[in-house]
Amino acid sequence: MNTNKHLLTSLIAAAVLGSAGNAMAETTMGDVVISGYLDMSASYTEFDDASDSSTGLDRAEVRFNSQLDDKVSIEAHVAGGADEDYTLEHAMMVYQATDKLSFKAGKYLSALGWEAFHAPDLFQYSTSVALVYPAFFNGAAVTYTTDDFMIYGSLASDIWNGTDTDSSNVGAEGAFKFTGVEDLTVFLGFATSKVEPVVGDAFDQTLVNFWTSYSINSLLLAFEYNDVSDWGVEGNDGDSWLVMANYGFTDKIGLTLRTSAIELDDGTDLEKYTAAGSYVLTDNVSFVLEYNNVSDNATDTDADTVALEMIVVF
Repeated sequence: MNTNKHLLTSLIAAAVLGSAGNAMAETTMGDVVISGYLDMSASYTEFDDASDSSTGLDRAEVRFNSQLDDKVSIEAHVAGGADEDYTLEHAMMVYQATDKLSFKAGKYLSALGWEAFHAPDLFQYSTSVALVYPAFFNGAAVTYTTDDFMIYGSLASDIWNGTDTDSSNVGAEGAFKFTGVEDLTVFLGFATSKVEPVVGDAFDQTLVNFWTSYSINSLLLAFEYNDVSDWGVEGNDGDSWLVMANYGFTDKIGLTLRTSAIELDDGTDLEKYTAAGSYVLTDNVSFVLEYNNVSDNATDTDADTVALEMIVVF
């Protein structure tokens, strides 16, 4: 019991102090497991009439996990970047009622989307222009999982705003994932929550997310389609999509090719082409070298980016 009290005190201290270093210092005891990653990069972007470059720490994250008993666990992430404060990005409790049924509550990551939120889980350096799914939000969720499928449902204070705790904007997220065929995954989900504009009446911003992936030996193929309604502004509808292929030449060397696009009624019309090679140096250190091109069809402009990324996990 003392260990649990120490952990809760540590997580509160991490949120208040806003420092990954402090969080680590406070939690090196008991049954707390500490992990995380550093994401660093150097990039150069050339526009039609200008250029831009950057080098530095993109993101650092420290994670704390503790299994309190056979059924209850807690988890928290402190994260930030070189140009932003470190905050308590994620903090939740999970109750594993049975081997198939679980509940969670707190602040956690959306279940939607093919592309991952964290750099170590991505196949390339940058995300696609098709990415429209939520990030973190405050709520409670239930998940039922078998060998063949997963059903998930969540209620949140505000699906689209992770800092909002006002229940007047309560939203919902749901998903079904099929894994009953070997190497094939099919996912269908939705998210909806009320948006209150500065001027005008509130409206429901809604996303329907579909993706599927199939693995053939060393080749992984994925397709995603998103349908959005009242996106940011009432009456602004549209869709986005991506197609991706990743091939592992060896356990250390891989190549990802991806194309993506988004088109909305407000005039947004973007296309992106990405090629990214990856190299695993050690179990903890990996590199990604990427080239991507983003075309803005609405303004007939484009941008080319070359980036080298290093990811250190611990």
